[in-house]
Amino acid sequence: MSPDNLEMQFEAELCPLGHGLSDLPNPVLKHGDLESNVCSLRIESLAPHKRLPPELLAEIFILCSPTTVVALPPKSDHPLLTLTRVCRAWRELALHIPELWASISVTFTEERKKVEQMTDLAFQWLSRAGNEYPLSITSVCAGTYAATTCGNPALVESFVSMVISHAHHLRHFDLGFPMAALLPLFELPLGTFPRLETMGLRPPLRSKDLDTTQTARWHWPSTSTTAFASAPLVREVKFCPQIISELENNIMDDILARATRPFFVPTFLLPWSQLRVLSFQLPALADVWCTILAECAELREFDAAVWPSLGYQRDLNSAPQICLHHLAVLQLGAHSGGCEELIDRLVAPSLSRLSIIQGRSFPAASLAAFQARSAFSLKFFIPSAPRPEDDVTVLFQQFSEIAVLAISSATTEQFPISFWERLGRGDLLPQLETLVVRPTAAQASVLVDMIASRWEAATEGRIPILDVIFCGVGPVDLAVINEELKRLEKYEAAGHMVSVF
Repeated sequence: MSPDNLEMQFEAELCPLGHGLSDLPNPVLKHGDLESNVCSLRIESLAPHKRLPPELLAEIFILCSPTTVVALPPKSDHPLLTLTRVCRAWRELALHIPELWASISVTFTEERKKVEQMTDLAFQWLSRAGNEYPLSITSVCAGTYAATTCGNPALVESFVSMVISHAHHLRHFDLGFPMAALLPLFELPLGTFPRLETMGLRPPLRSKDLDTTQTARWHWPSTSTTAFASAPLVREVKFCPQIISELENNIMDDILARATRPFFVPTFLLPWSQLRVLSFQLPALADVWCTILAECAELREFDAAVWPSLGYQRDLNSAPQICLHHLAVLQLGAHSGGCEELIDRLVAPSLSRLSIIQGRSFPAASLAAFQARSAFSLKFFIPSAPRPEDDVTVLFQQFSEIAVLAISSATTEQFPISFWERLGRGDLLPQLETLVVRPTAAQASVLVDMIASRWEAATEGRIPILDVIFCGVGPVDLAVINEELKRLEKYEAAGHMVSVF
């Protein structure tokens, strides 16, 4: 068949189709709409986010989350909830990313005390992380509700039960519940926490909980075996009381003064050899802590309350030294001494932060000997108040590399005037960058003289700029101190000011 005949045949076949299209309403618009829809679908399918593999999109979701810890109940505009509302595909993907659902924080207050409802929400939220992904749970009772739960621990038992139901894949928990509500944690069998790495218990305390006849309300439960002692990955343990509103401001002094039954080794078992951080702010005997620390070869941070051992005499101490090669942070508190007994045993060459708070002056000889045998370079120091001038000289000449000094536990009057004068000249602590003090009116003039001298020396480049913070300023002293601070106004143009709290 010739080309001309073929063309005629095609036209004849297409003609009926043309008549059919002409019968449709506005055929040109219909055809345009179809083209537009096809084009729109093609563009949407080629959009960059449509071509991303789910694994990459999941990483973007994680990066877009402001924090991996979600406070429950979440706000309606929380980024994670927003992700689940964009489209069905994004929702399905977000619901299958364990990282987004594995860490929660819940705070119970008088305004938010529906524990059963919040427990159900927490359980459902964590279930989206699966049955194996490591979980993190933080929950506390705050404000007046903390005192309420102390009187009725059963109020939060359901939440503790929920925590226990996830024990096999908990990586971290931090619970601020009454001790009576936390007791089920101590009754779990060995091996209950195979993945636990860090744990914190912060039982709220009332004054009557400190009664010596009621110590079970606040101390670490007496038990020979615990699930915590068998947790193979635990590296951090913190047991710290939670201050609630009905307690006095000097809560720790009250605790230490009234806690006449300190802990003993058989009642306090943990996997000591694997711990990196240990914080225990209720008192144990100094010799108990020494026994424990001898097993803590990997310890980096130690924060504890110490009770003096009976009959301890420093001059007669012949106990072996305890070498903690990795210890960088040491914070000790005692009401009636006891810190020096522990310090006299320690060797800590990596120590950079030291805090010694106790009810009486700490013997400078112990600290000096500690530094001499350890050869550490101390950068952060919170001392007790060493009143004798000789003690101050010994301490701060030996700790010449200190960058941060906080002596807010004592007033400035508990340090000799010569200390402030030498500090101003730079004879002591030439590398000091931050000073936190609790001034009194009697020392205001010498303090301002010291600050002016340091700032002048810093302007000349001889020593670092010194940031000064006045804390705990009493109303009686405030007027005199503010008047003295006017002498430092000329330094404000250079950005130097004393912060007063």
